[in-house]
Amino acid sequence: MNVRLSQASKRYSDTAVLLAEIVSNPPDHPRALSAIARINYLHSPYIKAGKIKNDEMLYTLSMFALQGGVCMNLYGWRKLAGWEQCGLGVFWQNFGHRLGINYDCLYEMKSTGDAKGMFKDGLEWIDLLAKWSEEYEKKHMVPAESNAILIGPAFDCLKLRIPRPLRAHFTSLVYVQFGERMCKALKVSQPSRIHYYTFWSIIAIYQFVLRYLSLPRFKRRRLVSADSESKDGRHHHMTDYLLHPWYMLPTSSFDWSLDGLSRWMIGVQLPRNDQPQFKPEGFLTEDVGPDRSIGKGKKEMERDIDKMRECQGDIRTSIYL
Repeated sequence: MNVRLSQASKRYSDTAVLLAEIVSNPPDHPRALSAIARINYLHSPYIKAGKIKNDEMLYTLSMFALQGGVCMNLYGWRKLAGWEQCGLGVFWQNFGHRLGINYDCLYEMKSTGDAKGMFKDGLEWIDLLAKWSEEYEKKHMVPAESNAILIGPAFDCLKLRIPRPLRAHFTSLVYVQFGERMCKALKVSQPSRIHYYTFWSIIAIYQFVLRYLSLPRFKRRRLVSADSESKDGRHHHMTDYLLHPWYMLPTSSFDWSLDGLSRWMIGVQLPRNDQPQFKPEGFLTEDVGPDRSIGKGKKEMERDIDKMRECQGDIRTSIYL
């Protein structure tokens, strides 16, 4: 097994697990609070050492807060309504508060005379964050060899899910989504005009099928299963994976599904009980993260959860006018 790719898929799975727990459960749900507390614990040594700065945290938050809406507006069958964008703003702003992110740079962008330390609603927060994020990218998203080193393993994991003859074209189609600024930062050439036409033609067909030929979903799709905890407190399980089946419950229904068969045909590993390194038994939130952090941070997480519960009402009443 390629260690480099395994580590990349593990980081992806751990990030996906924690974020799925947060977005799939109510803000006050124990599973959501535990996931936020785990993120805070994993970040805390780097923040204390000055290796992660507030601006870097805010920019990362902006990717989750903004790109979901951008993708839905570009690739979905309709654009988001104002109240939906407002809801996204409320949710991600509250999430940022719980991560301890400081919004002073956004307050400074507000019009003179507006109340400082407050936002009118989620829409104002989203708009200010989008403007700040754009300026941050102009300043910091510059060509560097380290960019390719950082994104390389995750990108390789994605390519290995594509049939070999199509991988070169897949890479170019992904670069279409990256845009000119990111391509320059990664020091890769711009996609050809034919790749732009191909990508947007695929999107147009997808939008048509989604709008006119697809039925509504009959049940909610979750990345992490909603079943109850097992005797040891583990949550079962992830319902999808990038390259390696981290936290996936082996089932014949997945093996014989279209997704499972397509992965098998191109050589992607399927979930198996004889692969303990991928933890098919499920996960404990307090164990998610690098191997060195397994079994650590439980007391710190409990204190953080208690603090979030105490401050919950204050956040709801103070961040808006």
